Amino acid sequence: MTTNTKDGITIRPMTEDDLDTVSDYVINNFMVDEPISGTVDWTKYPKVKEVMKEKHRAMILQGLCLTAIDDSKNGEIVGFCLAAAQNKEDLDSNIVMIERAPPEVAAVLKLGDYMQRKANILELYGVDKVLYSHITFVKSEMRGKQIGTRLAQTLIELGRSQGFKVMTAMCSSFFSGNQKEALGMKIVFQQPYAAYKDDEGKVIFSPPAPHTRARMLAMEL
Repeated sequence: MTTNTKDGITIRPMTEDDLDTVSDYVINNFMVDEPISGTVDWTKYPKVKEVMKEKHRAMILQGLCLTAIDDSKNGEIVGFCLAAAQNKEDLDSNIVMIERAPPEVAAVLKLGDYMQRKANILELYGVDKVLYSHITFVKSEMRGKQIGTRLAQTLIELGRSQGFKVMTAMCSSFFSGNQKEALGMKIVFQQPYAAYKDDEGKVIFSPPAPHTRARMLAMEL
């Protein structure tokens, strides 16, 4: 993949050397800010954090993750995209993770699994694998500089070069969903939070406005 630089920000492949910083951002920033994962006090679950870190490591080793660095600050990481190939076996492995997770963590994981199964993107597009964009993050003070868009566009180019036919993402946030749509991704399934209920008919997630729905999006590469 070709590294690209604009306005002092370089997008480059993520390496294992980035793992500690990226995982810290995921737990301490991204997961806290997201409307659904933000309902969990992640500090209570150090084992879950370690499992997530190893999952991030596995993604990095696939060579599909990207890091945005600030060249004026000695290569400080200011954003990143965690992405991975996903097939049916990967989806099925989610069930094991959900079963082992603490209840409030499992609730978050269940929503993601529910969205992916409802969208059924592998069958919808007739492919055996997709490029799944798990997390796109930009530090708060660096937002508004098109870094997230550049990360996503670079991921699209990388996916094409690696032979992927489809890229997909699940967005629980109003803002991340809008960004993905602006890139040309289409909604293939959406779930209003007010209609997502447990077996007793109780709404499971009630995030603040404007976060009213989760979106599963996809685009052909």
